[in-house]
Amino acid sequence: KSRLTNVTCAGNHAAAQGGGIYGTQTDSLLIQNSVIAENSAEGVGAQIFIDDSLKTTFRSSLIQGSIGSGLWDNNIGTNLGGVIDVEPRFMNPAGGDYRLAYGSAAINAGENALVSAPLLDLQGSNRVFGAVVDLGAYEFAVQCPAGTVLYVDSAAISGLNNGTSWGDAFRDLQAALSVCKICPNIRENWVANGTYYPTVGWDRRSSFGLMNNVAIY
Repeated sequence: KSRLTNVTCAGNHAAAQGGGIYGTQTDSLLIQNSVIAENSAEGVGAQIFIDDSLKTTFRSSLIQGSIGSGLWDNNIGTNLGGVIDVEPRFMNPAGGDYRLAYGSAAINAGENALVSAPLLDLQGSNRVFGAVVDLGAYEFAVQCPAGTVLYVDSAAISGLNNGTSWGDAFRDLQAALSVCKICPNIRENWVANGTYYPTVGWDRRSSFGLMNNVAIY
């Protein structure tokens, strides 16, 4: 059986089918702890095209376009559980940077039991960072800021975008909430007047995930 673990497959294009993965061999393929997203194809299967002869299974991965309106797409294989279909929130996909950004649903969404040595991600950072491994080739690592408050201001375009002050406020509320999940010292989010969205795209299933004992003002 072929196996892809902690792989990021993104930014590819096919002139026919299968922008990310095109499978035709009479074998089996297991995709786990991985991200398959933001690929394109001129034919069917922007992310994945699987020939009937290839038995494909997915486990604990972000597979864009796999669930659609809430139903798993059986044409691409079998969902063994833990598969999500949301926007991955890459750092800068237009510039080829497919590291996970603040607020990505792929952060802390994998299975630690699937990780094997060497315990490093694609850029040489430690894997796992935090309690749970991330999906894809890059582990999201953040240094928890000092104090108990994060600042969010969509108009803070010239700061460091790290939430440590109004001048360096996060421009994205979802980014601040993702740090709250990692940093137990954060107890408050101070949010400036503005319009904030739970996703950078148009995924209507996205929402803000609030946490117990963390206030938003």
